[in-house]
Amino acid sequence: MHEKSALAELASPEPRQEKLAIALSNAGYYYYQAGKYDKSIKLHQQSLEISRKLGRKAGIASGLANIGIVYKSWGQFDKAIEFYQQALQMLRRIGEENGAATLLNNIGAVYEARAEYDKATAFYQQALEINKRLGNEAKVAIRLNNIGGLYFLLGRFDKALDVYQQALEINKKLGREAHMAADLNGMGAVYYSRGQFDMAIDFYQQALEIDKRLGKQTGVATLLNNIGAVYKSRGQYDKAIDLYQQALEINKRLGLEASLAVDLHNIGRVYDSWGQYNKAMDFYQRALEIDKRLGTKAEMAVDLNSIGGVYQTRGQYDLAIDHFEQALGINKRLGREEVIAINLSNIGATYGSWGKYDKSIKHLEQASEINKRLGKKAVIAANYYNIGRVYASRGLYDKAIDFYQQSMEINKELGMDAEFAIGLSNIGSIYKSRGQFDKAIQYFRQAIQLKEKIRKTATGDIRRDYLASQIETYQALASAYLKKGDPQGVLDAVEQSRARLLAERIAGIDSKMELPTLPEVQKDLADDEAVLLFSNIDHDDFILMVITAKEIAMEEISKESFLAKSRRQYKKPVLMLLEKQRGLIPIKSKDGEQAFEEKKQQAGFETAIHYYRTLLTNPEKQEESRDFGRLLHALLIDPAREKLVGKTKITIMPDGILGFLPFETLVDKKNNYLALEYDLRYTQSLTIDKLLQGRDYANKNRRKPLLAMGGAIYEPIKATGAPIDNARQLALLQQETDKITEEKRSARSAYGQLGFGNWSNLPGTLEEVKELSAIIKDGDTLIGDKVSENRIKQYSKSGRLAHYKVLHFATHGLVVPEIPELSAIVLSQFKNEKEGEDGYLRMGEIAELDLAADFVNLSSCETGLGKIVGGEGIVGLTQSFLIAGANGLSVSLWQVADASTAKFMTELYNKVKKTSIGYREALTEVKRGFINGDYGEQWRSPYYWSPFVYYGN
Repeated sequence: MHEKSALAELASPEPRQEKLAIALSNAGYYYYQAGKYDKSIKLHQQSLEISRKLGRKAGIASGLANIGIVYKSWGQFDKAIEFYQQALQMLRRIGEENGAATLLNNIGAVYEARAEYDKATAFYQQALEINKRLGNEAKVAIRLNNIGGLYFLLGRFDKALDVYQQALEINKKLGREAHMAADLNGMGAVYYSRGQFDMAIDFYQQALEIDKRLGKQTGVATLLNNIGAVYKSRGQYDKAIDLYQQALEINKRLGLEASLAVDLHNIGRVYDSWGQYNKAMDFYQRALEIDKRLGTKAEMAVDLNSIGGVYQTRGQYDLAIDHFEQALGINKRLGREEVIAINLSNIGATYGSWGKYDKSIKHLEQASEINKRLGKKAVIAANYYNIGRVYASRGLYDKAIDFYQQSMEINKELGMDAEFAIGLSNIGSIYKSRGQFDKAIQYFRQAIQLKEKIRKTATGDIRRDYLASQIETYQALASAYLKKGDPQGVLDAVEQSRARLLAERIAGIDSKMELPTLPEVQKDLADDEAVLLFSNIDHDDFILMVITAKEIAMEEISKESFLAKSRRQYKKPVLMLLEKQRGLIPIKSKDGEQAFEEKKQQAGFETAIHYYRTLLTNPEKQEESRDFGRLLHALLIDPAREKLVGKTKITIMPDGILGFLPFETLVDKKNNYLALEYDLRYTQSLTIDKLLQGRDYANKNRRKPLLAMGGAIYEPIKATGAPIDNARQLALLQQETDKITEEKRSARSAYGQLGFGNWSNLPGTLEEVKELSAIIKDGDTLIGDKVSENRIKQYSKSGRLAHYKVLHFATHGLVVPEIPELSAIVLSQFKNEKEGEDGYLRMGEIAELDLAADFVNLSSCETGLGKIVGGEGIVGLTQSFLIAGANGLSVSLWQVADASTAKFMTELYNKVKKTSIGYREALTEVKRGFINGDYGEQWRSPYYWSPFVYYGN
């Protein structure tokens, strides 16, 4: 708008130069507001040149000041001071004292931004004295507000409040509501820094109401951000993110890119706190892209620092240090001491985690000196915490506890629950390592109490990911209880962290769930039954608890010997096959190397399990798989052998990567598979078992015995969208998937980007379904184009789907660990989508179905896989069907052969019909038949019979 006005002046035959200078200045201000600082300066300089030619001293001073303002916002403080000083000299020459006071104020603001507080104070005071002498009360109030801000930065909160109050009283008297809002905002910031969060919100809300009434949208957005920061510090992340998103929408509407970047960064910080590091990284990167484009150096440094924090959490210490040092370099050039201290502290903490203790202490001490000088409490607390971590890593536990406690005292004063909980957990770890288990348990329990409070601020998958990010505390508590000899404590700690979101979704998200007690569990076990509970599997020493009707045993087992023996059995050709296993999508990093979503996926125990799975999926490697199965049996089953005497049924509660392991294939000393000795089933947690037992479908009226689906139509479909080949593209696809899920629209383009689209027809599944209908006469079938997503959803809406005891899906299945929301049952695919459905019955859609099924059979490939999430287990199709109403499921752990699968499934239903046993027992009996060659020698390999595992009751 303003730029067009300036161009019009240039185009006129006799440009009115003075008016042109004003128009150019207005255009410069417009671009300044939009955050386009290079364009703004160019226009202000053109305006300045005209004023110089005309000899207009006031115009020259104004032009110089405007350029200074832009440079200040751009973070180029030396240039800002240079232009402000030139403007100040000009105004003093012409005796313009009011303007001089404004310039003195602006110079003070630059020194404040550089953390040169003495100089800032001197300039603010000079400005204040001039305005007092001139009797300009409005300007006096502005200067007082600035001085209040300075006292706030210095940590002199009482003086800050006093000065803000003086400014507020003047502005009230003058009726200057916009300035009253600024004073109230400043007072809110003081109370926030003091940890008086209720007072902070009260003052912020008063300011917000004024800005809303005045229609000051920029002020509204700022205050929404400030209130969001209070809620974030309280651990009320749900409220924080809602406010940040409101601010984001306002700034989008106003086109304020610089403010947009701040909002994106703030949202990233909430996801960071929730443990959703991929989402956090995406928001930080988006903020950084904007700040780079705008050239806002200070904000770039903030973004780089946060990105470094994500890399630090992931254990990518070299990348973390690189980003922290980039941020440090910028802040040193800008002279921003406060954030220099933060960068130094983060670098020190990262070196500590990396085991480079001398470098760590050096950086942390430098940060401490700055923080003490500035009196920034929250930052001092973080620094104490980081120093404590270094001392703990070096085994200097008394020093570590001292620093942790100093950090916690400040965090308690400030009401920072999340940080306080981390301190409690770390002190608990020290007492545990010292063998003081009662003290350790006390600290861990207090930490978990706070973490549970924070967890409940999140919803859905975010709640799950937050728990995964905090799982170490729950695992440490379980270990401490074990060492103390308290089995109920172990069970409580494990159940409190295991499949919590799944349990809440089954029970109802706000339902109060009682954790199972050992006497309750034992009472429900028959004499021939046992439970094997695994925990802390990602640690060097994992927990194995054995529960029978009469006994309980538990121990921590080291993986060291197993790992040494397993490495000796690795064969290079098989290792090369590992990357071809489904369940991971390779992503190319910038240097062309392969990287994977899970940072430890190819290390240690995980590699051993993947190696074993690779052997199992190759029928020609049967002897090698037996040898490896013996090693796993010795590690996972032998320690429980004594308690398993006389038992015929085992419930396996796996942890982490063990969810990918078919225990039936483990081989004992007599060279027998575990499946020949025990009837196995799997469960996510004993709480889930309890919830499923509470479902009573027996009295459901007129349920039909079976609905079998197979022979789906898979028309060739051309993939759309560029293929995913790097982490950034994967993050963008996650964003798109979130939108697809929210808007309930087709996800075909997303699948196309992942390389899925042309599905082969499965003629064997048509025969499979026909045979099942011959076995179970009163059942129903869906075949061909009737195996459609729309039909399944219509059956569910009408209640018809809940009238089947058994659902059998003989279709393709798809698991996407990187974006679990895209995991799906692949139903009929048509070139042109029919009835608004894409043919992919996704995880979220499955969970919304209305089922009352005793058994759901997913004979599809890899339906038992998914994303491993700490605590929650395998997030995939199994969980979705349990939420929908399935009480038991058979799922597959790898791609299976069509003919053998059809045989397996028909024999499964034959067993149930002829012997009246349950599906769990029938599954075991069919496996034994395959092992013994009853269905043909060619199918005796575990490849054919072991992928099918049973979850639920």
